[in-house]
Amino acid sequence: MGRRLVNLQSDVNRMSRSIQRIEHFMELILPYFNASMTSELPSVFPIQDGEKLQNLDQLFAREPGVFERMVKTLANIGGDTSDDFMRRVMPRLLQNEFANRCSVFGRNDKFKLKNTIIFKGVFAAVKMNINTKDCTEKDIERAMRKWITNSRDRAGGSRFMTKKNSYPGATQDCNRLQPEIEKSNAE
Repeated sequence: MGRRLVNLQSDVNRMSRSIQRIEHFMELILPYFNASMTSELPSVFPIQDGEKLQNLDQLFAREPGVFERMVKTLANIGGDTSDDFMRRVMPRLLQNEFANRCSVFGRNDKFKLKNTIIFKGVFAAVKMNINTKDCTEKDIERAMRKWITNSRDRAGGSRFMTKKNSYPGATQDCNRLQPEIEKSNAE
C-alpha cells in the first residue's frame, strides 16, 4: 500500500511538471493566436502631422484596448530583424513627409518620437515578435533612426534630386527616358 502511494505521488509530480511546461508554452504562443491577422490599425494612422501625434496619447487613454490591438497588429506584420521590422511597420504609422520632421530624440527642433505612444507600441511589438524579441531598446532606436533618415528619399528628396541634377541636361534626359522606364516596369 505504501509503495503504491509513492508511485502515485511520483506520477502526480510528473504530470504537474508536464502541465507547467504546457502552461509556459501556452503563455509564449497565446499572444500570437489572440492577435487577429486581419486586425487593423486605428484610422488615425499613418500620422501626417505633429498635432495628430500629440493627440494620440489621448486617443489611447479614451479607448484602453486600442493600444493592445495596435501592438498585436504590428507584431503580426513583423520582420526578421529590427531593420526589416521598421521597414515593414513604420510606413503604416508615419507618412514619409511627416517622418522628415521627426527624429527619435527630437534633435534639430523635430518631433521627438522616443517617449511617444508610437515608440512604446513599436517597442512592445518588436518584443512580441518571435524573430525580434531579443532586440534591445538601442537596436530599436537605431533601426527607427535609419528608417526616419531614409524617409527623405522615399518622399522624393535627395536621391531624386541628385539624379535629376547630376549633370547639365539631366532633367531633359530623365523626362525623355521616363516613358521607357515605365514601359520596362510594366513588362
